[in-house]
Amino acid sequence: MQPLSIAAAQPLDFGTLAIPVTGSCLYVLGPDSKRSTSGGLCQFLGGDALPAEFALTCAANSLVQFQLIYTDAAPAGAAFDAAPETMAIDGAAPGSAYQVRPCDADGMSVVKAGGVIELRPEAPHQFSGPVGSIRLEIAYN
Repeated sequence: MQPLSIAAAQPLDFGTLAIPVTGSCLYVLGPDSKRSTSGGLCQFLGGDALPAEFALTCAANSLVQFQLIYTDAAPAGAAFDAAPETMAIDGAAPGSAYQVRPCDADGMSVVKAGGVIELRPEAPHQFSGPVGSIRLEIAYN
């Protein structure tokens, strides 16, 4: 069996976001790069909003179990979590954080992961840094 390798190809990046004056803003970035907001005056202000991306090499067409695990490390006034449609594999429609799919026919698979960040008025202004982590776990035999 061909060994499996995983490489982080792109970190998730929400770009520049508006912090609400009251209430909270919920920003969703899907694995397909679709963006949405809910709350008061919430908007993506600029910069590239990019889903996280992982590159895998594995035996072509062999079944792989993919699971994304999210850890929140956002500063006070913010919270980070998985997007409702969390993961897209090899360009397929976004789905859950756990999927079983065959490795791509060329022996290389691309996994994209979205995320959600909630911002409240006490979130630090001008903050630029990590808000959490996304770990990809694979079971392959």
